[in-house]
Amino acid sequence: MPVCKEFALQIGNLKFFKTQCSLDGKWTNANDGKTIEVNNPASGAIISTAPKAGRTETATAVETASHAFGPWKRLTALQRAARLHERMAKARGLRISWRPNTSLWEA
Repeated sequence: MPVCKEFALQIGNLKFFKTQCSLDGKWTNANDGKTIEVNNPASGAIISTAPKAGRTETATAVETASHAFGPWKRLTALQRAARLHERMAKARGLRISWRPNTSLWEA
């Protein structure tokens, strides 16, 4: 089902609107092709559909997340915090350094 016209006008840029699920870094439909309707809670209007993921998709998601978490779980809390702050700064276009036991303003 395509996205409804009224919703498309409200959202503006449909480039970021996905009607598939992300599994293992790829946008995909449910293995059996089943979908569920997505409605606007304010109006009740059906605005699109989404894959009805089942056991196999869930197992893939859990396995992928487990592999991705492997290197992360070996970091200390301070190392994780530093990485998150670095990513946040890059996302904001800032160049800051963060040292443990200092605030971002002192760094």
